[in-house]
Amino acid sequence: MIAYSEYVLQPDSILWGVFLPVLTQFVLLKRVNVYSNNKCPMQKSDLDQIGKLVRKIVREEVKTEVKDSTRTVENQIRLSRMQVQSEINELDDRMKNVEIRVENVGSKADKLDKRLSAMDKNIKYIRKTVKIIAKNYDEGDVKLGKRVTRIEEHLNIPQI
Repeated sequence: MIAYSEYVLQPDSILWGVFLPVLTQFVLLKRVNVYSNNKCPMQKSDLDQIGKLVRKIVREEVKTEVKDSTRTVENQIRLSRMQVQSEINELDDRMKNVEIRVENVGSKADKLDKRLSAMDKNIKYIRKTVKIIAKNYDEGDVKLGKRVTRIEEHLNIPQI
């Protein structure tokens, strides 16, 4: 742990990875001796300079990371937007195909309705004709039956 009044930096801190290389460069540049028992012959001004340098480096690193993250997120948003737009276009095409099929089915249904109405007219005509034929057949059958009955009576033939 490195500490000086308000400056406390733990080895497990996120800034430790940034602070340690900066401190090493500072120590090498100023040729300051850092002792292993954590006693440091640095002045407050030296620590203030290190603090400013660390803040500057951290600020630059954060800006860089934010820019990279922003670009990454923007690219992901663009890609997602393009994918969504592509899927919307595919759905639009499918909807157009369905509409065309529905129109075709509608026109075929209209044609079938026309044919069915013509067939209904023909069926009505055929029924009327069959009724007339049946009526005439029945009348002819009744007349023929009466005639046969009179002939059988006249010839004294027993009825079957």
